[in-house]
Amino acid sequence: MDNTVNLQKFTLQFAIIAALGRVLIDILPKIFSFGAMAYYSTFLVCFLLEIVFIFFVIKKFKSLNNTLTLKDSLKIGVIMMLVIGLIYSSASYIYDTYIDPNYQVDLALSFVEKFAPEKLEETRNTILESQKNKNPLGILTSTLWFVFLGFVISLIVGSILRTKENT
Repeated sequence: MDNTVNLQKFTLQFAIIAALGRVLIDILPKIFSFGAMAYYSTFLVCFLLEIVFIFFVIKKFKSLNNTLTLKDSLKIGVIMMLVIGLIYSSASYIYDTYIDPNYQVDLALSFVEKFAPEKLEETRNTILESQKNKNPLGILTSTLWFVFLGFVISLIVGSILRTKENT
């Protein structure tokens, strides 16, 4: 049981740092108006960084404890992505709802205008309809998606790095 407490404290410090980094990477293109391609590219960049970061944290945990079970690996990945997802989704919701509510709309329309101009009016109507239904439940669904990704990533990493039993 003591190992679980250490695992949680150990993981939480890295998760908060990663979450703040994710929020920063999300907000910079918004603040500096980098455009649709740069903004949407941040999702791929962050996903790859999260994979690397989870790998790093699991490997560091293994080196500190001289052992790693698949269960420990899964806990690390899920805790990390739960914290990252919750903080990122909350910050994104606040930005898109209160700070700049038109940013996502304008960005999506510019993206569609560039790559599928014939669908611009249809997209505009769809976006305007979805804007009416904004609610904080999206934070929960987004966070659950992050947790699922954390589970899958840590399952793969844990399967690779786990300590093999001597039998």
